[in-house]
Amino acid sequence: MSSPTGHTIVPGDASAANQATANAALAAIQAAVEILDNIVAGSEAQVDVVTSALPTGASTEAKQSTIATTLSDIKTAVELLDNAIDGTEMQVDIVSAAVSSVPGTEALFDFLAYESGTGSGDDMNIDGSTPGVYSYKAPSGKVVYVSRINFIITDGNIKPDSFGGISALANGCLVKHTSSASVTILDFLAGATLKTNSDFAWLAGADIQPVSGTSVDSLPVRWTLDKAFAGRAFKLADQEKIQLTIQDDLTGLTSFRAMIQGWIVDA
Repeated sequence: MSSPTGHTIVPGDASAANQATANAALAAIQAAVEILDNIVAGSEAQVDVVTSALPTGASTEAKQSTIATTLSDIKTAVELLDNAIDGTEMQVDIVSAAVSSVPGTEALFDFLAYESGTGSGDDMNIDGSTPGVYSYKAPSGKVVYVSRINFIITDGNIKPDSFGGISALANGCLVKHTSSASVTILDFLAGATLKTNSDFAWLAGADIQPVSGTSVDSLPVRWTLDKAFAGRAFKLADQEKIQLTIQDDLTGLTSFRAMIQGWIVDA
């Protein structure tokens, strides 16, 4: 086929109809590119995620809410535990003790009581000018584990350098672990004696908390033996004793008593 100018027209060459189709396609491409250009800011495309198909187990708002609730519960529990901590120790109240549920075991709460010399009963405010011995003795066929001995002196005007409210003692009190025959096994004071209220601090593991009253003061001394013996209660074998010997006149005290605490098991 020849054009009016004499050129031969090959089928598929540009024609007015083909150019119109091409122009329409280019216009559509231009419009699409301009739309894409509109979402580009700098070197990044700005998009709004309408929906997102998360993989199984991925985080969702509901799951995050559950995690937040769990973390809040953990925070509350930790705060409650923190409230029970004083320094490096946890403060606890023993609601019940399983000790007495163990066959052959019983709890021990007893006063040091008169054994020999001057005295009677369990109040040690005696005239020990002639010494008086007060003690606790492990029962026959039993072993005793002593966790604590609580001393309480009540008197007026209790001061560190007095004994109770009376003057410092001349001879002082002895505190010993002895055999059934009263032979010394361990002197808890290593040769010293209790002559003043401050001297109770020589008993390892002792806490002293004087309390002032209107007319009568008190001196509670909590001697926790398992603090002194590597966290273990102090053992009294069959018939062994804890002895406290009074060697001075303590009749000026309102009262002076000592309670021993622990547990007893079959030997």
